[in-house]
Order: sequence, then structure tokens, then C-alpha cells
Amino acid sequence: MMEKLRVDINKVVEMLKEENYNKVVIVHHDDADGICSASIFKKAIEEELNVKNESICLEKLYPQAIELIGERYRESLIVFLDLGSPHAKLINSKLTLDNDVIIIDHHDPQRVESEKLKHINPELYGFSGESDASASTMTYLVAKSLHSGIVKYSFLAVVGSAEIPGEFKGLNLIPLNDGLKLGVVMI
Repeated sequence: MMEKLRVDINKVVEMLKEENYNKVVIVHHDDADGICSASIFKKAIEEELNVKNESICLEKLYPQAIELIGERYRESLIVFLDLGSPHAKLINSKLTLDNDVIIIDHHDPQRVESEKLKHINPELYGFSGESDASASTMTYLVAKSLHSGIVKYSFLAVVGSAEIPGEFKGLNLIPLNDGLKLGVVMI
């Protein structure tokens, strides 16, 4: 399953590099995992792509919020971080006519086949979103593939992953080990 995850991450990175978006809208959850995910993604696109972006922090992703985002941000890339997976079908039906969409999450996902929607979630690759990977870890993996310098922000993924109870395991070990090697994380 790691190979499929790598392939899908590369598709997201290709889309980010090739489409030359005028604006990226980052919609993220209001907890540590969501805020860290947004920070990681924002740093990656600013440092690698130099693209304008805007953040929207939400407690819950209501259908009305999806519709308002679609109305306000036509022809932008819309990225959902730490929320979105449970609403992937609605997001696809409401937003992909005018926008490209990326969902990076770890909550129970809805499966959607769409050229305009890229969906990165550990549950889609045989990992547990409840123990193996947080949204900030999944965002870190995408950001690291886009911009190798993002490893200096590995601590953000570690902070977001700390919301998952228990020992670090699975994909969450990747930013932890990167952070330990760089000395930006201590155990």
C-alpha cells in the first residue's frame, strides 16, 4: 500500500507544480492537528511555489460551508486539511466544477473517483487513521514530496500527531524520525 500512497502523493505534487494556481484556499480543522496541517501546507506552497493563499479555520465542515466556499472561491485550488474525508462526495459534487480540490485527512473517508479531486487519507492505503497517521503526518508527507526543505517543520507534524493516543507508530514515525535527526524534536 505504501507504493500506491507514493503514487497518489506524486499526483498531488504534480498538480500543485503544473497548474500555476493564482490562489490556494486552505480549509482546516480548528484543533492542533488541523492547525499544524495548515501550517505545514502553507510553508510548503509558499517556499516552493510562491503562491498566494488564504486559510479558513472551521470547527465542523457543514454543507452550507462547502457551498459558501464554492461560491466565494471559484477557480481556486481548495485544500481541506484534517476535515473533508467524511464529506468527500458532497465536496466533489459542489466544488469540482469550478475548482481543483485536495483533501488530506485521517478521519473515516468517503471514496470518490474524480480527476479534479485528490484524496490522501491513511484509511485509503491500509493504515489506521486512528493510530497510524494524523492529518498533519499525511500533510507532511505531501509537503515533503513537494519541498524537501519542509523537514525543518517536521515538529509541526509531531505536535499534530500527538493528538492520537498512545505511542507513535505507523506513518507517524516518519516526521518523528525526521525531527529527531534534525534536532527539532526531542523525546
